[in-house]
Parts: sequence; structure tokens; C-alpha cells
Amino acid sequence: MKGHQYLEQLRNEFESQTLALRFSKKVMVVIALVIGATITGFVALAIKFLEQL
Repeated sequence: MKGHQYLEQLRNEFESQTLALRFSKKVMVVIALVIGATITGFVALAIKFLEQL
């Protein structure tokens, strides 16, 4: 019975790590999109500024 409980505990830990990994990947994608949008905005502002010169 102890072996079964141990394997069940290992399986639960693996599944929770997998969910955490999926969540962290999604967070990284969102952060990358925000950074990309910010950089794009700054480039657009720089272009507008340079056109006025």
C-alpha cells in the first residue's frame, strides 16, 4: 500500500509541475507580446519625431 501511495504522490507532483510549466510558458508569451508592442510603439514615436525634423 505504501508503494501505491508513493507513486500516487509522484504522479500528483508531476502533474502540478506540468501545470505550473504550462502557466509559466503562457505568462512568458504574454510578457513577450507586451514587450514587442512597447518596442513597436517607441519605434513609431521615433519615426514621427524624426519626420518632424
